[in-house]
Amino acid sequence: MKEGDIVLAAFPYMESETKKFRPALVWKTTPVSASLIFISSQKLVAAYPTEVVLSKEESNLIGLSRTSKVDFGKRVTVHVVDVKKTLGHIARLPKKTLRRFALAADAAGLID
Repeated sequence: MKEGDIVLAAFPYMESETKKFRPALVWKTTPVSASLIFISSQKLVAAYPTEVVLSKEESNLIGLSRTSKVDFGKRVTVHVVDVKKTLGHIARLPKKTLRRFALAADAAGLID
């Protein structure tokens, strides 16, 4: 697992000890943990500058099966053992989409 990977990871729910597997973008990694950016297939409107909506074609390029939204404002750190598998990598996206990712990450305060 490396930065830029799209992975399937167990996300904790705030209201319980339950975890659900969801797709996520790996932002940073350490030997024992990974900082992940939330990816959703619900409410596919970029309402905030920290969100990027991917077309079905863009989603397919990175291993997602449906139109998705990457929300750089929603992050979680998980143990690497909670990452089930790698689905793809953002390097397969067009440069214009990667530029949108950079702008959203900057808006979320992730770029120094």
